[in-house]
Amino acid sequence: DSNCVDHGSFRSFRDQSVLDVGCGTGFVGLLAHLTGARRVVLSDRPGRALELARLNAASAANSAAEVGVGEALEVKALSWGKDAVDETQGEVFDVLLLSEVLYVAQPSCVPWTLDDADLLSLAEMTKAKLSAEGHAWVTYGNREAGGGEQFQRAAEAVGLHFQ
Repeated sequence: DSNCVDHGSFRSFRDQSVLDVGCGTGFVGLLAHLTGARRVVLSDRPGRALELARLNAASAANSAAEVGVGEALEVKALSWGKDAVDETQGEVFDVLLLSEVLYVAQPSCVPWTLDDADLLSLAEMTKAKLSAEGHAWVTYGNREAGGGEQFQRAAEAVGLHFQ
């Protein structure tokens, strides 16, 4: 059925440590948790999104315990750029999930463009949080023309390989 999630596609999370960057509601990280990640940290900047992630994590932890999946599920503040916050304190992860973290938070021009310094800061944080053999999965809704390519240049500038 084409309307179903293929749980097989989440096998790469099994027994991995996962950091969901800019998690919002925590949905993507919670999927990793429920499909067998050893440890998942939901992270976002301090504020409403992080509090919502905490509520969803508490609910998911109860559900996961009932069906015997996932071990550790945590919620920590993490942001990059100006006024960066990092409650993960030097931890590294096998998998980073960056789902819809590339966007113009405060558009100041038309057409909207992503800020190169912000992207470089995100790429630096990504590199710092990845284990030596780690992988980052990036999704981008392409709201700003060329944004994916902009992030690729930033990632490559800090020594990350981009596919």
